[in-house]
Amino acid sequence: MILEIPLQQVPNQTFGVTLGGSDYYLTLSYRLGQTFLSIVKDNEPVIYNRICQDNNPIGQFGFVDIAGTENPVYTGFNDRFKLVWSDGVA
Repeated sequence: MILEIPLQQVPNQTFGVTLGGSDYYLTLSYRLGQTFLSIVKDNEPVIYNRICQDNNPIGQFGFVDIAGTENPVYTGFNDRFKLVWSDGVA
């Protein structure tokens, strides 16, 4: 299953979401012209400050550019750049 995670169109944000029976806390940061993602799953740090790239998964999360192959920029969150989560089951 693949689910889209709605985002705010702001450069820095932290939010929580429950997916697949786990609680995730995600932090998106924009610096040096790039978007970075940190993930905490069930109160355990998983990934810190990984650069986000089009169609390059970070754990079970990833960004998809629906209009090309650009890396995600906050001004296009939800419109052009979709953050998705996959449970790994086809």
